[in-house]
Amino acid sequence: MKISFSSQFALIFSFVISINYSTAQNNAKLSFHKGFHLLTIDKQEALKHLTNAIQLDSTNAESYYYRGLVHYKLEENKKALDDFSKALYYDSSLNIVYIYKGFTYRNLGDINQAVTEFNTYLDKNPSDTSAYSFILRGKWKQQLGNYSGAIEDYNMAVALKPIEEKYYYYRFLTMYNKQNYKMALQEINKVIALNSEFYGYHYYKGNTLFFLHRFKESIAVYNKSLTLNDYNSDAYFQRGLAYEQLHSFDEATESYNMAIIMNPNDGAYYSKRGNSKYAHGDKVGACDDWDQANTLGYYEDYEKMKKLCE
Repeated sequence: MKISFSSQFALIFSFVISINYSTAQNNAKLSFHKGFHLLTIDKQEALKHLTNAIQLDSTNAESYYYRGLVHYKLEENKKALDDFSKALYYDSSLNIVYIYKGFTYRNLGDINQAVTEFNTYLDKNPSDTSAYSFILRGKWKQQLGNYSGAIEDYNMAVALKPIEEKYYYYRFLTMYNKQNYKMALQEINKVIALNSEFYGYHYYKGNTLFFLHRFKESIAVYNKSLTLNDYNSDAYFQRGLAYEQLHSFDEATESYNMAIIMNPNDGAYYSKRGNSKYAHGDKVGACDDWDQANTLGYYEDYEKMKKLCE
């Protein structure tokens, strides 16, 4: 059977197009792999190769995703969001993109949208057993003031990783910031049971006991914190506040002295030491401390100083 010239031309044209398309695809893959391997080595070079991959194959979702990651790491957040959106357009199953969209919105200060993106990720991945995913969403909910929602996510994280002290610690901080000190105390005790050697956990437990008006116990816990790290001005300061509540003014003043030795630029330390000195009958010393607090920009006791010292 004889093939017409027009048919021959059409076949040749189709063959050439097929070869060109295949070559473009291969070149796109090569550029993509070059960009991928340069992600952690040279971001600008990675960006160049990934952009070339997209120019050669504008429907490749992975190229958009990884170029979005480069923009994200370069803090080019709007460009990152544009690439992430295109990645999802060309491959809706690329669910990891929602996590990085969340990170990017967080960088832009849009915490509500960040939580929405993370919700989408978790909705699409109900079998995800990564406690970290829930911790991230919990942190962002906490920033929005959604403490109960944050605690729910931290509960899930703890259930998934029951021996991770930091997950209990995040849950403690949420309760602490919510001023639910009874629950916070239970939580910090769990943290300390998992790691009793970190001074900061004992410091926070001391603060929690202080807010529960259990001042003697708080002093004992501050002492434990200072045993683990004696260079901690805040622990000395808080211990001074607790001693003051018990009217143990000599001990309070001594604790404030230690705090000031370690951090002589905190006006609050001088101000509270002034209160302790005044309560103990040392008006001159109190006025000197209040004056120093004012000099450092701490004015809480300014009216008291004007009334009593001038």
